[in-house]
Amino acid sequence: MEQFSVRDQIIEIVNKLFIYTDEQKWDQLQNEVFTKEIWFDMSSMGGEAKDITAKEVCEMWQKGFEGIDAVNHLSGNHLVTIDGADADVFAYATATH
Repeated sequence: MEQFSVRDQIIEIVNKLFIYTDEQKWDQLQNEVFTKEIWFDMSSMGGEAKDITAKEVCEMWQKGFEGIDAVNHLSGNHLVTIDGADADVFAYATATH
């Protein structure tokens, strides 16, 4: 049986975030990646940082993907800082639509 470090498990969640989004697996995104309510900050893209439900995020992204033939997100250079039950992840991410 393979053993994964906590860091590996955290990066796996980041990977699932992008892969499930690209594949539009909204239920899996809500059940395996997000908590029910999340702090959602897309202020760097002109949005408002706020608490929002995972369902609302998925509905917003699903609507945003309408009319787009393909989406591909890539992330790398993950820097993970773990403090007890909390973790912060920095990563470079790109999206091709």
